[in-house]
Amino acid sequence: MNTLAQSLQGTPCETKQYWIILTLISACLGAIPLMPLEILCPLTIIVGGILLGALFIGTTAREEFDKVFTVFFVTFLLKVILATGLATLSLADDGDAFFLSRDDAAYSIDGEWIARMWNMGYFLSRSEILTVYMPWNGSLGNYDFWNAKIYYFCGYSPFSLLYLNCLAVSLAVILVYLICREMGLKKAGIIAAWLTAFCPSLNLWATQNLKDPFLILATLAGVWSLMRLRRGFHFVACIMLGVAGILLFYFRLPLLALFMAVIPLWLFFTSDIWFLHKRRWIKVFLLCALIAFPFMNVIRARISIHHILGIPGDTNIFHWIDFNRSVRAYGATAFMPDVDLSSPLAILKFLPVGMFVAIFSPFPWQLGSSRQIVSAPEMLLVYLLFPYAIAGISYIWKNRYRETALIAAVMLTTFSFIALFDANIGTMFRHKSIVFPFIIIFIAQGYCLKKEEALAEKKGVCAQPGRGDTSYAGDISETCDTYEQ
Repeated sequence: MNTLAQSLQGTPCETKQYWIILTLISACLGAIPLMPLEILCPLTIIVGGILLGALFIGTTAREEFDKVFTVFFVTFLLKVILATGLATLSLADDGDAFFLSRDDAAYSIDGEWIARMWNMGYFLSRSEILTVYMPWNGSLGNYDFWNAKIYYFCGYSPFSLLYLNCLAVSLAVILVYLICREMGLKKAGIIAAWLTAFCPSLNLWATQNLKDPFLILATLAGVWSLMRLRRGFHFVACIMLGVAGILLFYFRLPLLALFMAVIPLWLFFTSDIWFLHKRRWIKVFLLCALIAFPFMNVIRARISIHHILGIPGDTNIFHWIDFNRSVRAYGATAFMPDVDLSSPLAILKFLPVGMFVAIFSPFPWQLGSSRQIVSAPEMLLVYLLFPYAIAGISYIWKNRYRETALIAAVMLTTFSFIALFDANIGTMFRHKSIVFPFIIIFIAQGYCLKKEEALAEKKGVCAQPGRGDTSYAGDISETCDTYEQ
């Protein structure tokens, strides 16, 4: 059984990365008296983030510390440079550090206004703020108050917010590797981590003031923690599961409802029950169907609360879904704005089309904004590499069914949520990033399989999935217990 103290034992401290960290800490400590808060806090986030990443890797992947830390360090450094450059250019142009979407600028403006009120001694509640201030987004959410707290404690500089987002996505790269390792895919894990590090869309969201980086981190942390805890108690996994729950509760409550439904149902349907044995596709279908019931109940409860409080709106759950999607269907990239979702049959008919668009959009003919132009090369590459993803998920499904079932359930339910409530191609593309790292994992494993087959053919061996040079595909039959005890 692992404890934090046992995990820390043997962490490599005689490496170049260790001396980099020590030098950064010493430099920052010496410069503290000379720095204003707007500079000190961003630098503290950078140095503290590197320390946090090193500690996380040291307690979960000691044997591969050098490789994984290199990926994390390069990822974090790349995102910090991109965020600093984009924000500096934008500030020099029009005084606004957030320029790629309306949401990120609105969060910053609303958060700064609330922070200035707090600094003047006016700690107003949400309802009191709305009586004297009209938010740019039309309402105040938890992420607006997150911005306010960062501005309140770290000064009125956007870089603290941006560097926290960069750190969240960089920690997610570590989790991508750990998820692969839980499935026995060590070689594919390193490839997937590097692909995630240089993924254009993930770099884009990390450099903007949006909640999506924290949702990406929460989703990956939740999935890895469940995989690891299914094998036995693990202290760090328990902490990460708690962090995932807090982030989802604070930033995206419906996703937390999905996870709360996934956990018991996944454990039940991946157990060796006789009437479900070897009926894998049936189990996943039933799993996703049963997840929908508590999720619908959350929506129904919200509708009931609105009705009790006198907030206008339809009390029919399907009419409520239809109304909420229709109000979001605006702009040049609106997707099927007039579709009818007011009945269960209508939703079932729409879901296959909606999920297909959610997975593969934006298409080349739908480019209508700067973000979608940036995404075009990435989506073209995804189209080309998607056969690798099919090969990867097929192979993992056959050999690591329990872990794959969890990923499949999370992906299907998340894409269903996106299809039902996001009616704008740009918003779909942004929200898709929550589960996009899983697609990268499947692509990496598919590439390893193809590489293995090519090497086997070159050696004159009959190429078979999982045979030949297992240094590429990974020995799936090997349990992860050999990595952590």
